[in-house]
Amino acid sequence: MTSWKLSEDVTLCECWVRTTHDPITGNEMDKREMWSKITKSFCDVHGKDARSSQGLQGRWKKLNASFTCWKNAISHASGNLRSGTSLADEVTIFLFIYMHSTHINILIYL
Repeated sequence: MTSWKLSEDVTLCECWVRTTHDPITGNEMDKREMWSKITKSFCDVHGKDARSSQGLQGRWKKLNASFTCWKNAISHASGNLRSGTSLADEVTIFLFIYMHSTHINILIYL
């Protein structure tokens, strides 16, 4: 299968949120049923044979790990601010923490 497109990542996230936050069935589903619904929703947008359930689960695992690093970097940066720190300073600290924890290089234009 080809590499993932940004639009597929966004659709996967939207399908995951809609399925897991459904007020009626969201927390009552087992894992197999949950991924079956996510896969169906995803394929409704990108085509019947776009991605397999296993492929979606693998991609979600990678995305979720990245989201966790992102959230932790924000929490760490905002929890260690000194008086007088500007928003620009906070963003710089956050990006430094995120890049360090994920080993991703991000170009910053300030």
